[in-house]
Amino acid sequence: MLEDMFSARSAVLFEDEVTVDRHHGEEGGVKLACENMMRIKSDLEFRGIVTAPLLYAMEEFPQLRAVVDRGFDNPADVDLALDYLGKSRGIQRTRELAAKHATLASAAIDSLPESDNEDVRRSRRALVDLTHRVITRTK
Repeated sequence: MLEDMFSARSAVLFEDEVTVDRHHGEEGGVKLACENMMRIKSDLEFRGIVTAPLLYAMEEFPQLRAVVDRGFDNPADVDLALDYLGKSRGIQRTRELAAKHATLASAAIDSLPESDNEDVRRSRRALVDLTHRVITRTK
């Protein structure tokens, strides 16, 4: 059961992974925004995948649902969806969701019984580090 909790939390982190900006200043923020948008654009154009940032954007802009329902065969629809996304808090809300699941995954690991086995302790630390690395990496 505990393994299922960790696995489910980790899967959410990887499925809707978000690059967190570790840069300071406007240039880093602009670079980050472009990288996020390019990844999301690729998901839409080549795979037709609607990820968490766009789902959150649809909550803020209900008219975006019609664009999503049409699919993304038309490049203008991809651009329109990205425009709505850029105006929304979709990426920020996805970061917040990823951080929440990282915390829950870490808590699941921390709730395991203590062990004197160094391999077990090292493995647990690695799993906790992994959950945080997913949300703090820059690429």
